[in-house]
Amino acid sequence: MADVTMGDELIKEQQFEVIEGIMDTDPKGAISKFREILKGRAVDQPLDVWQERAAFRLMKLYAQVEDAGSLLALLQDLRKSFDAFTKSKRESYIKTIYDKLALIPNTDAEQIAMCEEYIEMFKGEKRNILRQKFETKLASLLSKKGEYPRALQLLSSLQTELKKLGDKL
Repeated sequence: MADVTMGDELIKEQQFEVIEGIMDTDPKGAISKFREILKGRAVDQPLDVWQERAAFRLMKLYAQVEDAGSLLALLQDLRKSFDAFTKSKRESYIKTIYDKLALIPNTDAEQIAMCEEYIEMFKGEKRNILRQKFETKLASLLSKKGEYPRALQLLSSLQTELKKLGDKL
């Protein structure tokens, strides 16, 4: 039984190396192969090692080909499984997708929507540090867009919150 599992892992590793080998020359082909790896997963289960690696490679490829829609669709697909992920793993996916989205030109509106959505999620989970990071990113995006009153309001509330924390120390 152990030999079968070891053999399966070796085959998967070799297949993965082949796909990674075409990432630069045929990104769309690699995207298709990585999507296939993610297809067979159960929604209520965390990703296995290969699916996780495929998800992160997909994030990189979507940023490379500047496909913001597919990047956000990947996040929505992964979000269905968030309850099965550890909080740190879930945060890793969110931050990585946000960082990749930020690399794609003309995605300010998508970044703003993503920040707003995850700020609310982090509030509900009482993940204050992450919420504050995303509020800072949102304020930066709003300033860039020219929505200064809203950006200043966000920064002001962050400043008040941080001042309270400083006073406690």
